[in-house]
Amino acid sequence: MAAVIDVDLEIDRISRSVGSVCSIKYSYTLVCDEAEVRLGLGFTLWCELWGQDVFVDDVLGQLVYDTHTLAAAPRSMHTRSFIVPCSILDEDLGMDEVYAKVCATSSLGVTCCGASSIVRDHF
Repeated sequence: MAAVIDVDLEIDRISRSVGSVCSIKYSYTLVCDEAEVRLGLGFTLWCELWGQDVFVDDVLGQLVYDTHTLAAAPRSMHTRSFIVPCSILDEDLGMDEVYAKVCATSSLGVTCCGASSIVRDHF
């Protein structure tokens, strides 16, 4: 079964004015097993942004960002990016704790996800 591993997240402010936007850069490795590669399965991948909370983590903004597709390979590393309003990352009073989940669904309907470390900042 495929796995999404080594998920990394970087957040950079592009502008600091009211209505500022943030660049979300994420990277991950998709690891597929021999059968998935042999069958030539396709994968639909996407990124989710989450805010860490004490009890239940919050989805930030829309649920799915940057949907894309890949063919199964034994091990493939990818880096992608997209832009969001910085205001959606403002998930707490004071310090915000944001992380990314990268999920992959195979053409057989099996889904796996991997999560990044927490990025802490005042958004």
